[in-house]
Amino acid sequence: MAFRSAKGRAFAERWRTLIDLQGRTMNVRKKTVAFLFLITGLLLLATVAVASTLPAVTAVEHVYRRGPGGPGDALGTISYTPSRQEQPFFNRLAADEVATGSLADDYDISAKDRVYVGWFGIVRVIAEDRTADRTLVTVEHKYFDALTDAHIQAVSFNGGGDFQVVLAGTGYRIPPLSLVQVYAIRALGDIGPRAKPATAALKSLLTDEDQGFRVLVAETLWRIDQQPDDVIPVFISALEHGDEDTRYEAAEELKAMGPWAAPAVPALLRALKDTSWANRCAVAEAMGEIGPAAASAIPALTNTIQHDEKPDVQGYATEALGKIGDPAAIPVLIAALTSDNDFVRSRAMEALEEFGHAAKAAVPALMQAVKSDESNACTLFATMALGSVDADGVSTPVLIEALGNENATTRRFAAYALGCLGEKAGAAEQALRDRLTDSDPGARIAAAQAYWSVSGKADEAVSVVRSALQVAIDGPTRIAAIDALEKIGPAAKTAVPDLIPCLDGNFHTAVTSAADALAKIGPDALPAVPALTNMLEHSEYDEVRACAARALWYINGCERALPVLQDVLRNSSHDWGLTKAARAVGEMGPQAVECVPLLQPLLKHNESFVRDAAKEALRQIEPHGSEAPKADAPLGNGR
Repeated sequence: MAFRSAKGRAFAERWRTLIDLQGRTMNVRKKTVAFLFLITGLLLLATVAVASTLPAVTAVEHVYRRGPGGPGDALGTISYTPSRQEQPFFNRLAADEVATGSLADDYDISAKDRVYVGWFGIVRVIAEDRTADRTLVTVEHKYFDALTDAHIQAVSFNGGGDFQVVLAGTGYRIPPLSLVQVYAIRALGDIGPRAKPATAALKSLLTDEDQGFRVLVAETLWRIDQQPDDVIPVFISALEHGDEDTRYEAAEELKAMGPWAAPAVPALLRALKDTSWANRCAVAEAMGEIGPAAASAIPALTNTIQHDEKPDVQGYATEALGKIGDPAAIPVLIAALTSDNDFVRSRAMEALEEFGHAAKAAVPALMQAVKSDESNACTLFATMALGSVDADGVSTPVLIEALGNENATTRRFAAYALGCLGEKAGAAEQALRDRLTDSDPGARIAAAQAYWSVSGKADEAVSVVRSALQVAIDGPTRIAAIDALEKIGPAAKTAVPDLIPCLDGNFHTAVTSAADALAKIGPDALPAVPALTNMLEHSEYDEVRACAARALWYINGCERALPVLQDVLRNSSHDWGLTKAARAVGEMGPQAVECVPLLQPLLKHNESFVRDAAKEALRQIEPHGSEAPKADAPLGNGR
């Protein structure tokens, strides 16, 4: 069970004597390390025969896996590859938990009481308690050394010991001597809606005497059942009555709930006065993630920006105003541009950028920031904000001047802003053309993309970007060049031969960016179909498969694209994989109507960018459909 540094202190004693379904504890005996976890998954990994009539829905999931195939009859060891279901848990393991490299390394199961775990073990005893409607399973822990024989999985006695698992219900038909894998309570949240059989047991723990533990249970329950009314009272109570660490955890969980945490706004307003500045930061972030439904917090956030003693708190309150999205906050954000603290000023610039042309009143102050700042981070934020808020191109002369700055990063961001202004920055055409030979590759690429955007002349711009891509050896330069080609789109069709090699690499950002660029180029990217099809069929990464599917759909209308995207939406635990898939099916419009039931649960995802992608996809697929979420459901700010 992984906790944030000091934030897990309240649970230390709790997990030394672990919990059963009713919150009762067990003593740890001298030679038998007894661990009692509420779980929903026992993943059966052995090839032991079991009865064929398993319950249709159980709290225990049985997954049969054949041993990894070896090269013919050869002997040897190979690395263990986690299944898709195991991967989310595997990703959380520290390096020394993934593999120790030696069977002789010390490993003590009793030291793992607060470690996120996915333990292997042999089932020794199964005892059903029908009166209490539960099943007790005694498991002999087996330390897994992360290598397998070509024919069998290798475990060792190192780190051995018994622990006990308590399951809700009876009748699981788990065979004795099965090799199983056991996940701890926090893992239920990773399992997500498939862990709904544990809902009732989790709800029974919401009245536990330990408030910190109640927050942990509520977090897990939200990720499984996603019913705000069940968990928000727990988080509000923790905000108002918990210790410092518990208050922080409650604010973090409300932040993760996003717009669905709207009923907690009054409690969050009170928590803006928390004695801990770190907690005040978390509270401000939570109100920003709630979005428009937190508009009542604008006066309190304004007061925080103006009077809180900690610049970090001021900065997060400023950021929250941008995410809430009420134009009434624009004057407050413009005033924040005069702050003495760079963090506050940069957050104000980012927030104004979110408002787009609605914040055009900020243009003079942003222009002054570009002219007066000495090539620090605020200069970069100011140039980007100008590209978004300047509705008339009046900042063009200031940005042209910034193109000549001695700092290459400033030149690059000035070109980026001019590219966002497009034809409105027509006066910058010659200055951008002069920068096509900039000594800095990043500035040169940005100037080429902006030159195309401002002038509409693609040939010279594409030639410059292709040359930079062909010689780029560092990741950021490659990404910048690929992204520029994506923005240029169909006019960059001559770059297809340069993009195809980018699909074959270990740098996933370059791979997915190249696929996105080929999608934007469209049918003229037909030579890339074999490489994209290979990605679709063989990549282990959901984000890569989603990007390949989208590109193939744009290039040749590939019929396999939609089923792959549905698979990612249904089964992926990767946030960016879900986001890419949601965006892709949204672009397909009504053709992707079958994806609506897969998108709707993502409206309650813990990451705002996933929620936003799902919301936009639903709007594109069924703008007026009956399957769309109800109007009174909080769905974020829609930007």
